[in-house]
Amino acid sequence: MPRPLGISPIRHKVTRRFYEPLLLLHALSPIRGERIKSEIISDDPESNHIQLRRSFTNAIAYICAYRKGPDHVAAAALEKTPQGVVVWLCANADVEEGVVTFLKGVLACVYRVVEKDSMEDLHQEASLATQRLASMIVDFQAPRLNAYRAEIIKSCILPCHELMTGYVRGNGNALEVNNLQQWLRKYFGDDTGGCTGPSLFDLSKACYDIRHTQYLKTVSMFAGQGRTRHETFERLYKLLGKLGKPLKSSKTLTEAATKLAQDFAQGFTVKTVRSSVPQQLPFRGKKEATIERTVHRMFSDSSKKAEFMERLRSLVSPEEKEIDSFLQRERATKTRVHAELLLIDHFERNSCNFLGQGEKYIGCSKPACYLCHMYITHHPSHYAIPASHNKVYVAWRPPDVYIREPGAFRLLQVQERILLRMIDLVRKDLFSEIKSHNMRLPYHTDSTTGITTTLESMRLGETDTPPVAYPGDLGILSSIPSLYNITKHPI
Repeated sequence: MPRPLGISPIRHKVTRRFYEPLLLLHALSPIRGERIKSEIISDDPESNHIQLRRSFTNAIAYICAYRKGPDHVAAAALEKTPQGVVVWLCANADVEEGVVTFLKGVLACVYRVVEKDSMEDLHQEASLATQRLASMIVDFQAPRLNAYRAEIIKSCILPCHELMTGYVRGNGNALEVNNLQQWLRKYFGDDTGGCTGPSLFDLSKACYDIRHTQYLKTVSMFAGQGRTRHETFERLYKLLGKLGKPLKSSKTLTEAATKLAQDFAQGFTVKTVRSSVPQQLPFRGKKEATIERTVHRMFSDSSKKAEFMERLRSLVSPEEKEIDSFLQRERATKTRVHAELLLIDHFERNSCNFLGQGEKYIGCSKPACYLCHMYITHHPSHYAIPASHNKVYVAWRPPDVYIREPGAFRLLQVQERILLRMIDLVRKDLFSEIKSHNMRLPYHTDSTTGITTTLESMRLGETDTPPVAYPGDLGILSSIPSLYNITKHPI
């Protein structure tokens, strides 16, 4: 049924107060800090089931985001009904029919594991399902995976080979680096970036298989801060993890099938929530959208206004006209409701029951943005707090509330309370940023690979993963002493 038109004017009144400080904060520094990890779950048996449900939901969202780009960011949630589990799917743009068809095939494969009675049959079917799912996911995600492979070939192979070749020449014992070069040539081509052409599945499997080998550990050592081209090696590390993620996702899905058989016993139904309609930011007219007028409305104290302008010019431009052009450009931005908030809105409107008692979890194909994380954190229904990449997106808006829809008053009350709290936090962040003398934080990607924490632990020496031999395709064992040379000698 189509929703009634006419967004409540109360919403506009509040959101105008929200977007002005947000625009100024974005102008100062759009990256609001380091990544935020998802909330930690305890180790008791029931918590293990909670983590399995979350991992399953995240995997569903991730495999459905088959292309790169904001339109394809997907979110998923599991509803418990008398007829079975409803898998709700949403994306920043409308979910395509092909995605629904793919997901139904995936869940049918998962259910074949669930319905096995004997332990032997269950594990045998799970093994077969893992292989089938891996192949299905790689095929479906080919546009995304090919983009990752192309980026490695275009941006990483040549500079990484050049640096590693120089390192080998300067070090008598560099077996690990030699081995890594051979592996990269096998799967991504030679120093010219020419690709030798392994299948996409073979490439994805190879990238998954190296997760706990010396290959990836060697890449992580070159990615250490202060090293020559460390950012290129860090990007290579993350892209290798992204290429291997389809196999990780297939294992996650089948592990949930074997351990959550009671949850999934009645099977799955796939339903979608439609995306939002793009809307203009709720700003005043063009003459009011200058930096001077916006700052004047924000600060009654002239000294604070001057302090803000000094900070802004130090980061953006010495020319006020360029700052004004930034505001004029941003005010033309079309906003949308992000996928995870659309699902929260759907569950709230329809009083849906999540699978897992009291476990209100929304899975997403990438971490939440700065504003989604803040919105979910302060929602009165206490949803599970997601991970966040902590970036400000001005083209964000909260879920729409319509004047003539049932329950509009209650929805407006809830949303206004959340937004007023967010306004307070954004303003505090803005004032803190003005006082700060730090440079803008460096860019980091929105998405994660699932192995970033491992990279950080390797640098800190916290991982207890022992050095292991390279896979047998090269027939060479790793040599631990020369690996230590990588950390001792600057490049």
